[in-house]
Amino acid sequence: MREAYSPVPELNLLKEFEDRIGPVHYSAGFELCEYGGDAALDTWSEHPEFLSRFIPFAQAGHTGSHYALWRCDDRADLAALPVVLVGDEGDLRVVARSLTELFRLLAVDSEPVAEG
Repeated sequence: MREAYSPVPELNLLKEFEDRIGPVHYSAGFELCEYGGDAALDTWSEHPEFLSRFIPFAQAGHTGSHYALWRCDDRADLAALPVVLVGDEGDLRVVARSLTELFRLLAVDSEPVAEG
């Protein structure tokens, strides 16, 4: 059995879909990256406890911005966590209340806007 992409079933299904269709972008600027990877979050803060609250999982545009799950509390269902946009120019904003809501936004096929 192949190792799962993440501990989030919804993201695993999306990864399987991505693997099946190949390197085609199905939503503008969205591309899964290493789950829990770097995403340059260390440039945001010198406080490891703060940084550990974010779990990067996808690129958000072609400028270095990323999507991350925000561990705002200790809920067990990671897919129910808010999704934040970690902007390449210092932005940090909630863009969806959950993965399901983010997927709905991605269906519009529009790159996120990180500016205030």
